[in-house]
Amino acid sequence: MLSRACTAYALSQVTKSKRKQLSDWTYQEAMDAARADAEPKYLVAILEKAEGDLVRAAAYAGVTRWLFVQLIKKHQISAKSFRPYRSEVVQTALRQLQNDDDRRSR
Repeated sequence: MLSRACTAYALSQVTKSKRKQLSDWTYQEAMDAARADAEPKYLVAILEKAEGDLVRAAAYAGVTRWLFVQLIKKHQISAKSFRPYRSEVVQTALRQLQNDDDRRSR
């Protein structure tokens, strides 16, 4: 896992990348920038596959649940938004409210 200082460095390199050509980077700069770009995308893909279940997501990623949670916190990603039953519950509640409103208006 990248340390905070290393992550900050990688993000600064992504910003610099707009000013530098890839051939001007050191190997470490290129790898840090690639990791900073790819890591959140990977976490989102894993969470989608696991439908927001952190235990399954960690298993798919091959890391501990604790490490997976630290990674999604680092990138400010919420697992709740990937849980389908949350949206089903909301949809059911909205339907009930709409039905109640329809009954009242009759």
